[in-house]
Amino acid sequence: MPDPATVMNGLLACEYFDLPSPSVDDTFRVFVARPPFAGPGRLPLIVAADGNASFTLVTSIQRTLSMGPSVPAAYVVGIGYPTEGGFVQAIQKRNRDYAPTDGGDYARVILGSNAEPGAARFLAFLTSELLPALRERYSIDTDEPTFVGTSLGALFGTWTLLTAPSTFRRYVLGSPTLFWNNEEVWRWEAASALAGAALKTRVFVAAGALETAAETRAAAVAMAESGPAHLRDRAKATVTWCDQHGWPRLAEGVPELVDKLRSPRYAGLSIHSEILPDESHLSVPPIAISRGLRYVYGN
Repeated sequence: MPDPATVMNGLLACEYFDLPSPSVDDTFRVFVARPPFAGPGRLPLIVAADGNASFTLVTSIQRTLSMGPSVPAAYVVGIGYPTEGGFVQAIQKRNRDYAPTDGGDYARVILGSNAEPGAARFLAFLTSELLPALRERYSIDTDEPTFVGTSLGALFGTWTLLTAPSTFRRYVLGSPTLFWNNEEVWRWEAASALAGAALKTRVFVAAGALETAAETRAAAVAMAESGPAHLRDRAKATVTWCDQHGWPRLAEGVPELVDKLRSPRYAGLSIHSEILPDESHLSVPPIAISRGLRYVYGN
């Protein structure tokens, strides 16, 4: 028998359950928001990465938009971790699960992560363990799910789009870390399984205008000089390392990726991107999620 769900007090029609994963050899905490107003039949599924942080945000945006014609009523599922080990442990696990390949010195110095890249195992968990469990527990249509991810979660989404695109019917990607492993994304694109495939996939990609290399450096220098005390050492290490090895291109990479994916060889792929004025890496998510859900559902 599956573990019973625990009701999340104070959140309308929300609950969670823990799901052990043989693929990852770990346990995930799966947050589920049932649609408050919905008719009969199986309903769409929106899967959100970084569930411990993003679940309530995605749920609130989706429910508000579904009160009008922008998006359909849907189940929102956030994939997170049991938090008894604390915030840092959860961060380290997402550094493991969303990394398609070794991030090199960047991951070790900037993220403080020595985790072995686990995106392939995490993808196996999604497809062979999570989706069947959701279909068994809820009236969910798991055949055409939507993926929502930001930052490293959006890197995982980009990698999945380029290597296993049919995993999701729709992708909402906010500030994907396309600079991962010396911009390895371009090698994924060159070898993409999308080549020549007729796909019915809709993709929204966004980044903030303050996520260019120059703006990122300016923000890091300011943080190192006058930011909160507990963040200054990490900011100083970031400035030192990136000044030596190069500052990551994020906002610059998004339009480059989208231009490549608009090639005629990606038949059936609909994609839209936006560079959001005055937004930084930390302020992009709510705007990208709102605009992204509207785009991928055709509005």
